[in-house]
Amino acid sequence: MAAAQSVPSVAVVIPCFNGAATLGEAIASALAQEFVAEIVVVDDGSTDGSAGLAKSLGGKVRVLSGENAGVSAARNRGIAATSAPLIQFLDADDIMLPGTMALRVRSIVASGGDIVVTDWCDFRDEGTRRITGVVRSPPFDDLAVDAELSCMTRFWAPPAAILYTRDIVERAGRFRIDHRTLEDARFLYDVARAGARFEHARHLGALYRVHAGSKSRSDPVGFWLMALRKAVDVEEVWRGEGSFSDFRRHRLAEVYNGAVSGLFQAASPEYRTALAMADARGVPLSRKNRLTRLLARLTGLKVAVSATRFYSAARRRLPGRPQPDERP
Repeated sequence: MAAAQSVPSVAVVIPCFNGAATLGEAIASALAQEFVAEIVVVDDGSTDGSAGLAKSLGGKVRVLSGENAGVSAARNRGIAATSAPLIQFLDADDIMLPGTMALRVRSIVASGGDIVVTDWCDFRDEGTRRITGVVRSPPFDDLAVDAELSCMTRFWAPPAAILYTRDIVERAGRFRIDHRTLEDARFLYDVARAGARFEHARHLGALYRVHAGSKSRSDPVGFWLMALRKAVDVEEVWRGEGSFSDFRRHRLAEVYNGAVSGLFQAASPEYRTALAMADARGVPLSRKNRLTRLLARLTGLKVAVSATRFYSAARRRLPGRPQPDERP
């Protein structure tokens, strides 16, 4: 490998909205990495002292403050304010593990790729304990079949596990500011569509915090409506260019069915909108969604949701079935 001084430097962009409780650890994990030349914290209208905390660290850490405009706009501000040829996005509640940046940079230099993705692990804090899950790897085999489709449906990793070249970020058009949910998944699709070359740096490189404040938990309706919008947008692009194959149609049905199921569980009136969209596009519903649709027609949506929740809870309590605190 070439001398360290010839290795491209990295800009770390950290969007932050009221993240003071976790921001310090996120920044520390970036400061500990090799090849990081810039750390820009984009304070997105925080009211909890996040900006002051970041400013107190000085050195490589710069803070950009402004009114709340969403995470996509915050990341785009960070991109514009940095100049390093490699860009690492890091959420204010996630962590990069020691030594990972050196492995990412070496991988991107050796391969000539546009993106390097590491393995990651979900975690949550319970008082003074940190609970981690299994190590997760992105499905690179699926990516090799159809990169656009894979990034639309199955290929995902948290921003903390992905290093980009600035060139591919610009070719993809940066982040869509009209996406305040699923914005990182949409960006991965845009990057794949721009022809990115993906590389896998096989090591545990990031910890991804799972908590009740995540969009899929705190706002499931908004989350699934954005998933539907993303599916419709991408389908229209593929139809327009004549690339909407039967294989893509079949796989995209996973998104529509996921949205139908998610909106049903949320007991949202938008459930019927999702069903209508699936019908209009000829999407075959899963067996579960066909059954819940029939039940909702017979009893009404709220009664149907209550009935399925009661049934699921009863099944979990059947003798011989693992309970939540047991191991299968």
